[in-house]
Order: sequence, then C-alpha cells, then structure tokens
Amino acid sequence: DYLDGFPGNPVGDNTLLGPFATNTTLTAGTTYEVLGDLAVPAGVTLTIEAGAVLRFNGGANNVLTVDGELVVQGTAGNPVVFTSGQAAPAADDWQGIYVSSTATRFVLEYAEIRYADRAVEFAANTTAYNSGACDSFCVRNSTLEINRYGLYLTGASPWLEANTIQANNPTGVYLDDAQAWIEANLIQGNTDYGIYMRSASPDVLANTIQNNGANSVDAGILIERDSNPQITSGNLITGNWYGIHARRGASSYPNPAPVVNGNGIYDNTQYNFYAGTFTDPAITTLDATGNWWGSTDPAVIAATIRDQSDSTNAPVVDYQGFLDAMNGNPVVLNTLLGTLGADTTLLSGQTYSVQGSLLVPAGVTLTIEPGVTLRF
Repeated sequence: DYLDGFPGNPVGDNTLLGPFATNTTLTAGTTYEVLGDLAVPAGVTLTIEAGAVLRFNGGANNVLTVDGELVVQGTAGNPVVFTSGQAAPAADDWQGIYVSSTATRFVLEYAEIRYADRAVEFAANTTAYNSGACDSFCVRNSTLEINRYGLYLTGASPWLEANTIQANNPTGVYLDDAQAWIEANLIQGNTDYGIYMRSASPDVLANTIQNNGANSVDAGILIERDSNPQITSGNLITGNWYGIHARRGASSYPNPAPVVNGNGIYDNTQYNFYAGTFTDPAITTLDATGNWWGSTDPAVIAATIRDQSDSTNAPVVDYQGFLDAMNGNPVVLNTLLGTLGADTTLLSGQTYSVQGSLLVPAGVTLTIEPGVTLRF
C-alpha cells in the first residue's frame, strides 16, 4: 500500500506488483492499479473475473508475463479490461501480455486490451492449433485496439476466433514461423497490415479484413518468405491498399506458396492481389482460384491482379474458376493461364480467354485446331 499524502492514509489495497505466489483470483467489477511488472509463475493460475479492470502504470516496459496459467473470464456485456494508467493514454504505454514458452494455459475470452506495445505476444510452443476449442491457448471474442501490435506470434499456434483487431499501428496480427487458426475475426483499420506472415502457415477463414494500410507495400494480408497459408472459406478482403501482397522478400529467402480459394477479394485501393518478386517466376503459379473479385469480366479482374503479365519478376496468379458473387458459383469459361502441365489441344470453333501469361514448356505440345479464337 502507498499513502495518499504526507502524512497520510493508505490507499486501498487494489494494487498489483510482482509475481503471484499462489493461485489468485481478481474479482469481478474491481479496478486494479498495476504498479510494475506482473508474473504468473509456473504452477500458478491467475483467474480474472468479468468486469475486472487492470490499469498498467509502470511505463513502456510494464509487462504481464505468463509462465503458468492465465484464465480471463469476461462476458459480452462485462469484459475484462487491460489498459494504460496514463492520463492521456497512447499505444506503447505498457508492454502487454507475454505468454512464454513454458506457459501451460492461456484463455482470453471477452477482454479488451488497449495502449500496449504487443497486446498479446505468444512465444514458441504455445499451441492450440486445430484443437477446435478455446481451452488451452486461445483469444476469443475480445477487442485488441490502439496498440502497436494486436497479436504477435513467434513459433506459436494459438486459436484466434471472433475478435475485433483494429486501429493498431503498424499491424493487427503478426506471425513469424507460426501456424495459428484465425477464424471469424474483424481485422480493420490497422495502419500498415491487417495480417503480416513471415515464414508462417496459418489457416485463415471467414474473417473480414478491411481498410488496412495506406500506401507503399501495405496490405490486408502480407505474405512473405516460405509462408504457406490456407486463406479459404469466405474471407472478405476489401478496402485495403493491396488486398493480398505475396512476395519472396530478400533474394536468399524461398518463395511463399499461399492457397487463396473461396473468398471475396475486391474494391482494394491499388490491387486486389499483388505478386511481388519471386525466384523462378516463369515456372511459379500462385493458386487464387475460385474467388469473387467484384466482377465476372476476365479483363476487369485481370486489371486488379499484378502478376507476370505486369512484371517478369512476378509469378502467374491463377484466378480461374472465379465466382459470380461472394460465396457464389464458378463462372464457366474456357480459360487459359500459366504453364501447361501436359499436352493440350484447343478444340475447333471454341473461344478461349487467356487470363494472363501462358507458357508451353519444353516437352509439352499445344495443338490449336481450326476456328479457335484466343482472347488475351
């Protein structure tokens, strides 16, 4: 306890500092002033009930470290709040929640985290990937806003579902060598990137990723190095600078290989899909089939995709089988794109839409019968 003056009286006992020595519950509806670093040691469980508020006053390095278990039990109408204790709060006022590689459980439900450097950072070995439940390492139904990073994952695979991740500067979700499950989140208004993947292979499905990035390489989703994400099942990617930006990165890095199927990717400011520099671009094709691009006109769609048709350093982006609406049906066309994988015959009297660069590689024969029309 500290005093309210000199001489004075003790200020109430709702202050927190240092490691928790035993299992502890922070009670519903109580505001706690955090005076410095907090730690949940191995073997200890910290439970935080609905409506509790933690105000961090220890400065930019003020961190809550979880080596044991942290269970946050907010509700829709009464979330748990983690925030700055500063009079004029701003991002990076405190460090955030750090879930270490020795942590045994981290469940954050119906929480709000603001003004941190990294609202929640997961270290390696914090894995709930494909568990199907929010029971081990999970962030669900929470709001992460006005931080530097909403979620920061290094070698981690948590479950991230139904969160609002917004107004972070620079990035909403950062993944480095991570395999998270990212489902049904609203990821919007982050300064540079909604999701940044570096050597990461998450499952990304049914999210709304909108209005992220303002210039340069900014994107709803940035994919680089040997990332192999599955971006499927009804993501809405709209209003970003680039919708999706895939690139190798430095020349020593391997190419990413995203699979992008079944989404709505349209009305992004510069390109809906931007393919940057790749190694061996002439023999590289990215799978972006079966998406809704805001149009059923192949020429209109092609103009919103930057690939080998625009730069020889870029791979082909295969957007065949595009849909007629969000969650719609494939538009049936005779389409050609990319490298022919086998001997092919274009049939007499047919019209084919060539949707980008077309390559007949060594050892493959393309036969074109009389009356064929190819529209480039």
